[in-house]
Amino acid sequence: MINVLSKLLGGPSPVTGLLEHTEQVNACLDMLHPLLTAAVESRDQEVHDLAEKIFQLEQDADSRKVDLRASIPRSVFMPIPRGDMLTYVRMQDGLANKVEDLAMLLRIQPFWAPEEIGKYSSRQLLLELGQHGIDTAKMATTLTFKMCDLIKAGYKLAMSEEMNEIIIEIGRLEHITDRHQFRLIRGILQETNSTIPFERKYVSLEVIRTLSDLANRAQRMSDYFRTIMAD
Repeated sequence: MINVLSKLLGGPSPVTGLLEHTEQVNACLDMLHPLLTAAVESRDQEVHDLAEKIFQLEQDADSRKVDLRASIPRSVFMPIPRGDMLTYVRMQDGLANKVEDLAMLLRIQPFWAPEEIGKYSSRQLLLELGQHGIDTAKMATTLTFKMCDLIKAGYKLAMSEEMNEIIIEIGRLEHITDRHQFRLIRGILQETNSTIPFERKYVSLEVIRTLSDLANRAQRMSDYFRTIMAD
């Protein structure tokens, strides 16, 4: 099937482009845990270096996205309508954009939160929030790989039990990220230490919201995946 598409297009198959874009998005996601760990351990130079790598990886993902768009002429028949494919790629690219946003925020100001938030360690809460965001995003890109496998094999697009279980797990983890976000934001806003600059608190709140939004975007992407597979 992938060779047929290449002949019809007179160039690289859109499936190849989608796979390359997915791999590049995953490369961005792989940098997020090291970035957050360096941030909570106040290793500022490492945060700077990792952020620079993320900026380059995200730029590469954007390049893959542009190439992919160019490989899908309006006239060609595809297992997925062109508009749906472009919307899906834009949603997937948004995952890499969120990682870039986090890198930019942590370059601006070091992350700060009270040492303890209730009975929880703020450091642990942030790292767990980040890991759940990574996990949901990686599960969303796993759905992309599975869709590409079906297209390459020439099978009709259809939801499988495994795909459905992945989508359910994405929803479960997204709910957990909401709880972590709430605890962290409440802990920062209730802190009365007046020596912490406003801008540092503000950036830390934005880091938390952006991590939660990564999971939200992964869930929206998985919902759209279900729609594509059902059409």
